[in-house]
Amino acid sequence: MRHHWPHVQTCVNILGYEVKRFDKDGIEICFTLSSATKKHKNTTPLVDEVKKLLPADLQTNLRTKTNIYTSLGSMLDEYRGLIEQRRNVKKKIIFVLTDGLWQPLCAESLVQSLRNLVSSLSQHQSPMDQIGIQFIQFGDYAEATEVLQYLDKLCSLENLER
Repeated sequence: MRHHWPHVQTCVNILGYEVKRFDKDGIEICFTLSSATKKHKNTTPLVDEVKKLLPADLQTNLRTKTNIYTSLGSMLDEYRGLIEQRRNVKKKIIFVLTDGLWQPLCAESLVQSLRNLVSSLSQHQSPMDQIGIQFIQFGDYAEATEVLQYLDKLCSLENLER
């Protein structure tokens, strides 16, 4: 993701501008590079948070595989817990900005979290649009594209309930 960082900043800027009007509480941003979680009502502070995590040396071509499950999987599991407690849970849209290069078994763990979440949504008769997840891929890594396409196909309610 390091060499995609300028594009990530641009994407956060555009997404922040477009989606900020949908949540009066602000937009929350989370990272796999750090445990930082920030919430802002305006786009500029979101982009500033991304800039703070700019890797020191963009010239290195090291492709570090991240553990997407620790951030996204735990977020989905926490959201499922709120639904199971039958709280009045706000609708959620999650945009995942990724190169798709994840540590081994992350996708499998993520699939299980998705299945558990859909099961809870169905069991508690939550609306179909209670949560949405959109993966935005940076780079053209074939292995990553394959995983993200698999998750995209899987994310239909019919496939997740099986």
